[in-house]
Amino acid sequence: MKKLLILSVLVLLSSCEMTTPKTTAITILADRTDPVIPEPVITDILPLLSVKEHPNMGLDLRLQNIGDVDYQPVYPLILKPAGMFDNTLQRKSNIKHFMNAVDTLLTRHNRTIYDYEKSSILFSVTDHLIKLKDAKAEDKYLVLYSDLAESSDLFDSYSHRSLILKHSDKVAENLIKQITIPDLSGVTLYIKYHPNTSSNNRLFKAWCEVYTILFKSSGLDIQIGINTNYGQ
Repeated sequence: MKKLLILSVLVLLSSCEMTTPKTTAITILADRTDPVIPEPVITDILPLLSVKEHPNMGLDLRLQNIGDVDYQPVYPLILKPAGMFDNTLQRKSNIKHFMNAVDTLLTRHNRTIYDYEKSSILFSVTDHLIKLKDAKAEDKYLVLYSDLAESSDLFDSYSHRSLILKHSDKVAENLIKQITIPDLSGVTLYIKYHPNTSSNNRLFKAWCEVYTILFKSSGLDIQIGINTNYGQ
């Protein structure tokens, strides 16, 4: 009888081990260099979190603002995966607390007044993509709120506007020589932006072409534009 009980416990533990809750890693990069660029809001992020379908999952969310320097503070929020014997009501409370913390974090930074003259975008993007690739998570997303218009030591979109519009492939080739892009398979990049003029639309389209060329061989999944069903 004792042997049977021990065997039953081992089977139960083995079964639980096989259904260990997954973890989703999400990094939000918010370009604060132009008020026209959409601000990150929790309703955009919710489809990626999918905690309603998987309440026991772990969440690793990080926010970083993009400005005129490469290194900006990172603001992390962590929801650990539920344990095997965790209380269901407590888990619901933990999820609610996490969601409120995300909403508060985004709202606080959206209300801040920024005065950036440059936009160092590509360095932050590649840096966080590499970190996501190395993250211990099943699902890995980078949500980028930006017009992609680089204005840094790598490239200045405004002084070389004609070049980027006419020869986006040459710009991409030059950037490839300046940055290292490793294997990024398993990571998804969402680019969130609404061009408000035909001029901005052309520049954004040119930069989308640059990003497509840059990451073509990396295995990165790039999703461009606003899609309320993303992550589902």
